[in-house]
Amino acid sequence: MTSSVELSYRRPRADERVRLQELLRQHWRADHIFVADSRWLDWQHLDADGKSFHAVIATTPDDRIVGFLGVMPYGRIGDDVLDLCTGIWIALKGEGGGRAGLGLFRALEQIYKPRFIGSLGVNPAASGVLRMIGHRSGSSQTYYVANPDMPDRLARQLDRGVPPELPASGEAWLDEVDSAAELAMFAAGRMPLKPAHWLAWRYGSGAPFTYRFLIAGREGGGAGVGIVMRVVEHGGARCLRISDVVGDIGSVGSLARSLVALCRREKAEYIDCLAGGPGGEVLAKAGFRAAADPVVVPNYFDPFEQRNVTLGWTIKAPAAGGLLFRGDGDQDRPNRPSLEAPRPRWQDQ
Repeated sequence: MTSSVELSYRRPRADERVRLQELLRQHWRADHIFVADSRWLDWQHLDADGKSFHAVIATTPDDRIVGFLGVMPYGRIGDDVLDLCTGIWIALKGEGGGRAGLGLFRALEQIYKPRFIGSLGVNPAASGVLRMIGHRSGSSQTYYVANPDMPDRLARQLDRGVPPELPASGEAWLDEVDSAAELAMFAAGRMPLKPAHWLAWRYGSGAPFTYRFLIAGREGGGAGVGIVMRVVEHGGARCLRISDVVGDIGSVGSLARSLVALCRREKAEYIDCLAGGPGGEVLAKAGFRAAADPVVVPNYFDPFEQRNVTLGWTIKAPAAGGLLFRGDGDQDRPNRPSLEAPRPRWQDQ
């Protein structure tokens, strides 16, 4: 039955945490990580002021919550430029004349006034809805660089050939740095814009996992790019997973040989990178290979599933461009509790 009552839209208060968890439990999945452990919900969505969540909810006149849209802003409301990504999107069928889903995104634009809206992990039906209000859409692609010295354990049928020799001008250098904030030097002029304070929060001391930070550049100076990655393990095997890229990874030349050397040092089976958005082929310019059947590069490790996964993406922005990576949305955390999932830092405190 469709209800035609008028819905209201607002950000949820911090003291509505349990109500949000109950909505997720009943209408998303009962074993979702946000339901099982509120610290994950707080880390992903609680505002720095501790008073409200970065999200939009739809409520009825009697204050029932009938819609939820998770929001992950790169900046602060009121910034001159605010870009953001969205996460879980729930709209109960029939509420508000069936308009709650679109209403959440329209309210998002009114509340946050973003320049860039990205979503990663969108199903085809939702993509169709968002195209009605100006979003572009497509499917993600997973890229990889394999360690030629190791057999397939996590992945299947990787191309492990050593990358060909390249002219000196075509091969990039790769160095590790101490801080995520150092990568902000490559953010200027990019969409989405990732300022130093966001990088430090998302991947620094407050993050649930331990990340590593690399910078790459072309010999002789010029273009550069920042890379965020972490170790992912299963059954005694490990890979390196790129969570984020800051800057234009296609501008620095091939990273293949440097990444192979990194795999060898770390005894990693491969390095993977999932990208969504227009222009993902720049990963091939950087020396990555695209994973396509019969090659399998697993997406899920918490728990582990040895299969390829393609995620839908949508972007609304004033210009073309703007790749999305795992860390941009909610693809770099467990979806449900698992003994295989790495322990978040707060469990050790």
